[in-house]
Amino acid sequence: MVKGLKICYLLESTELCGGVRVVFDQARALQKRGHLVHILAFFGDHEWYPYDVNVTYLKGTFDLPNQPYYDIVIATFWTTVEKALKMNVRTIFHLCQGYEGDTIEYANILQEIERVYRLPITKITIGQWLTDRLVSIYLKRYFDIFTVGQIVDCRLYRPKNIIKRSLLQKGRINILIVGAFEYSVKGIADAIKAVEIVRKKGYKIYLMRVSYTRLSKEEMAITEINEYHQKVSPIKMRELYHSAHIFVSPSLENEGFGLPFVEALACGVPSVVTAIPSYLSLDMKRDYALFVPQKTPLEIARAIEELIKRPLKRLYLSIRGLRVVKNRFTDSIVGKRLEEIFLKHIENDRSEGGVNSI
Repeated sequence: MVKGLKICYLLESTELCGGVRVVFDQARALQKRGHLVHILAFFGDHEWYPYDVNVTYLKGTFDLPNQPYYDIVIATFWTTVEKALKMNVRTIFHLCQGYEGDTIEYANILQEIERVYRLPITKITIGQWLTDRLVSIYLKRYFDIFTVGQIVDCRLYRPKNIIKRSLLQKGRINILIVGAFEYSVKGIADAIKAVEIVRKKGYKIYLMRVSYTRLSKEEMAITEINEYHQKVSPIKMRELYHSAHIFVSPSLENEGFGLPFVEALACGVPSVVTAIPSYLSLDMKRDYALFVPQKTPLEIARAIEELIKRPLKRLYLSIRGLRVVKNRFTDSIVGKRLEEIFLKHIENDRSEGGVNSI
């Protein structure tokens, strides 16, 4: 094991969200391998994260260190790439958790996003589907790209009462849907509409929603939301997974990973999800969830109804999901991959002049 790299992750914000958790989890994985990992952020509050991480908050870009203290700097969003370049570090990476250029909300700044992505900065992605997407757009003409995988905290997210929830529950069906209604890639409106369809058939659905944003009038107008949780900590999320009978995720194909889906599987929650690359990539058999086409509330409703009617199917999905997730998303695997990539590029950058030969 090689020890002693000085590694910096550059974040815009440390506010609670899946993308920040990925950064924190990677930092912890690298620390376990003996490296010094420091996170620089411009604003936020990371008290929600259940583990210790080394975070320093900057007052602005003028506060960025410009002395070559770090061996590696990792930009964590397209807006931090050029900021990372100001830090006078030989080896810089761009961590990609999704391609912002595919996001409708960023359509008006697509040219700026593309300009940043064309910079010759090595990309590291959390999944092969994302690597393939970036290669299809940029043809590897501008940068090297590597897939490191994703970390899922299976020590925190563990199954509980699977038999009881799958076979013994009667009456009310608890459905959990996670994601911002306003963010198009999450497709939340499709799942909410599906719940209303199922309710109209006479099923007693108790709908639990989790989001980073406040409950909107538009969402409330579709169907009744029985519980709404905003900015939920990882520990509280575990409680919600354990109380759910069915997890529903209707994300669109430009979803970077969909961490809540895999966490739900780790907790033994049978799931209805869209047939998108990230969700389909967990196992070749693709029998660990009920998959439906994108943007099809009726198909989502049919899948929910199938699981309601078939408790043995729910039990099968619970057990199968656990097996698929187990040992696949460990921090040791991702930490080792990151370390190997970093060491290779440090050696190359020292011989070629640094900053990925920019």
